[in-house]
Amino acid sequence: MHDTPERRSSDPPRPADSDGPGALSAWLLVVLWAGVIFTLSSIPGTRLPTIDLPQSDKIGHALLYGVLGGLLCRALDRSRTRGKARSHLLLAILIATAYGVSDEIHQLWTPQRSADWRDVVADASGAALGVMSLVAMRWMKFRGCFMMVRSKNRKCSPTREPR
Repeated sequence: MHDTPERRSSDPPRPADSDGPGALSAWLLVVLWAGVIFTLSSIPGTRLPTIDLPQSDKIGHALLYGVLGGLLCRALDRSRTRGKARSHLLLAILIATAYGVSDEIHQLWTPQRSADWRDVVADASGAALGVMSLVAMRWMKFRGCFMMVRSKNRKCSPTREPR
């Protein structure tokens, strides 16, 4: 028997099948998205599109690593790991940030690119926002707040009014 971590009633539900094809496909998405990030960081600086928006580079980093953080959190939740579900949140952010550091090191060898610690901060911030967004979506789904599953009888508040 596997030990199941203690869960609180406020925690979002975990996927029922924590091993098998669900976990494998979740990790496959992480690897594919990391490949997308690696490919984008391999583009020489002269070939990057110019966007007339302040800090567009940092916004791009935050968006890319936000998706990575969410995918990592999902993959960790679906994997057969011990520990509390909340530790997966921090672990996803740490793994995404470590990948951001390795991405900046990779850019040292890419023509007309350079490593920037502020990019790592944007990566970590994006990963944290991605993880928090995933948690918020799970909580809203658990509470029935998504418009897709919302019905006239369901309220989108922590406590329901008696009928």
